[in-house]
Amino acid sequence: MMNSKTRLETAWAFKEPDRVPIEMSIPDYAKGLPGADKIIEFVENDADNFVGVPLFDWGFMGLDCRQNEDEVIEDISGKYKRIRHSVETAAGEFYGITQRFYDVRDPNDFHWERRYIHINFALCRLSE
Repeated sequence: MMNSKTRLETAWAFKEPDRVPIEMSIPDYAKGLPGADKIIEFVENDADNFVGVPLFDWGFMGLDCRQNEDEVIEDISGKYKRIRHSVETAAGEFYGITQRFYDVRDPNDFHWERRYIHINFALCRLSE
């Protein structure tokens, strides 16, 4: 059985790991909520922890990077802000867009509209 680091490195090498790597955690403040015991059990026994995996410990996916200042690209007063986050690397610029709702107090609770790395399915050819 592979550990989290070996599992992730195997997948990145386009080889088959023992299972798909899954990163998941639960914040301390949520551990006492109803149903949290099943999530805690999954996190402790089945999820992977990418802390200690070199490509997640520094930079951006293993590349030295410069974090750019966040840019508010839309602000709907009282509803949400759309924020563009970008990083510059030797491989180019990567960016993500999040929606942050005004009625949500937790700054870690937001919606990803676009992740830093995505696939344009219109350009992909799926094999059978």
